[in-house]
Amino acid sequence: MQARLLVVAMTVVVVTGIPTPQLTDQPAPQSSAQPAPQVTLEEAFADRAVVEAMVDCFIDNTKCDAEQTKIRERAMAAMMNMGRCPATLCTEQQQLEMTRAMELLQDQHKDLWIKLLISMFNLDLP
Repeated sequence: MQARLLVVAMTVVVVTGIPTPQLTDQPAPQSSAQPAPQVTLEEAFADRAVVEAMVDCFIDNTKCDAEQTKIRERAMAAMMNMGRCPATLCTEQQQLEMTRAMELLQDQHKDLWIKLLISMFNLDLP
């Protein structure tokens, strides 16, 4: 069950469409166009407003954009696959990022984590 919840929480982080960090020692290839600055998951989770927006999208409080919708689909597929996103939807990198995002949500924003869980299980708590 914890693996499933990790996938859901990670999805919430990625829902924003913020570029996630590369977990390799190799630098990202440079193009002639000015690339958007990379924001790490840790940096994204430091901004409460960003995290709240992701959670609201995920639990249908706000409309998701196209990228957020893709991430939600991956998370739902992972929840139905014992916490592991199917290889047809997620790369190994995306799976690692989902796991890390779940950890950050649980550690840094416990109230939003609980809000997400309540929504997942359709609980009606005061």
